[in-house]
Amino acid sequence: MGERGAVIAADHQVGLALVLAAVPLTFMIALLFAGFDVAKALRWDGLPMLYFDVWLIGFLINGFFTLAFRDKEIAAAPPVVDLPARPAQTEIEAVPDTPRFTDRLPMGFGPLLALKGEDHYVRAIGETRDELLLLRLRDAMAELGDAEGQSVHRSWWVARAAVASVQREGRNATLILSNGTEVPVARDAVAQLRKAGWLN
Repeated sequence: MGERGAVIAADHQVGLALVLAAVPLTFMIALLFAGFDVAKALRWDGLPMLYFDVWLIGFLINGFFTLAFRDKEIAAAPPVVDLPARPAQTEIEAVPDTPRFTDRLPMGFGPLLALKGEDHYVRAIGETRDELLLLRLRDAMAELGDAEGQSVHRSWWVARAAVASVQREGRNATLILSNGTEVPVARDAVAQLRKAGWLN
């Protein structure tokens, strides 16, 4: 049964209920007018008209409440919004990369030559300028990722390409960077740097 058929069936049921409900109510009113004399109430000539009036009043009241509540239901119903179909996911969404240290540097900083740890700060050293950042050296080194460089001292990290020369004085070694910065090499790092080909 379609929606229209269901509405028609519901209207027929309401109409039948009103017809049946009007019978006892009409008899009660007629009995009241007849002074509670059942025989007189049943023989009253105005009984059919009274029945019609009772049915009509019930019909009007039912129609009023039906329209009133139907309007409220329509007003309270949320609007139907057609959502656009979500396209099929054909590609795996890219996972954001881990923040890189070079993203912290200002525009125009140039290539990073070295990092110097200064308490809770790290100083980024470039060819012509340096920048002090609120970041620990080890965290900065972790953010450098696969950048080619080496920790040469507990307070220094140096990019491989930044080393211009090496000064040796006894057991001590100092890296001279391309901008002239001198970086001390810790004694326990000498063997590792020699193995990596930084030192002869």
